[in-house]
Amino acid sequence: MSARSLFSEAKKFFNSGRGIDDFRSGFKLLQRAAALGNVGAHAWLGAVYEYGLGTRPNRRLAFKHYSFAAAAGNPNAEYHVAVFYREGIGVPKDDRMAIRWLRKAVAHGDSTAVYWLGHCYLHGRGVPLNEKKGFELALKVPARTLTSSRRTRPPTTGKPNTRPSQTALAPSIVIASHIRFLLRWA
Repeated sequence: MSARSLFSEAKKFFNSGRGIDDFRSGFKLLQRAAALGNVGAHAWLGAVYEYGLGTRPNRRLAFKHYSFAAAAGNPNAEYHVAVFYREGIGVPKDDRMAIRWLRKAVAHGDSTAVYWLGHCYLHGRGVPLNEKKGFELALKVPARTLTSSRRTRPPTTGKPNTRPSQTALAPSIVIASHIRFLLRWA
C-alpha cells in the first residue's frame, strides 16, 4: 500500500467513532504512512500522541511528529508546534518560537493561528503590544473557527480534558477585546 492510501485508511478508523480498537488500528496505519514520509500522517500522529488515541499519551513524540509536518509546511502542525512552544508542552516554553510558528501557520492559512496571533498582538504576548493589528487579525477569523476547538479532547476517548479549552471562550474574549479596543480609540 502507498503512504497516501495508508493515511486514508487510518483516517477512516479514527473517524468511525467505534472506539479504542479502531484507534489502535488507525494508529498502526498512521505509523506506517509516516514511515513512508506522508506529512499528513505525521500531523495526525502528533494529535494521536498528544491525546493518547490508540496509544499512551506522549507529548514529546507528539511534538516530534507535529514538528516534522510543520517543517513540511502543514498549517495545522505549524499551529500545534506554536502551541507547544507557547505552553511549554514537551519543550521549554519559548514565546519567540511560538510566534515564529504562528506566523508560518497564518501564512499557510490556518484560521485558528490567525486568531491567536491577533490575541498575542492585543495583549503583547511574544510580540510588541499592537491592539490595532490584533484587532485586524481577529476580524479576519471566520466565526465558526471561534466556536470550534482543536484543543479539546474528542469525547470518544472517555477521558476528561486535561487542559482547559483555549477557544471555548474565544467569542467572549474577542468581543471583550474589541470593546476595549473601540473604547480606547473612541
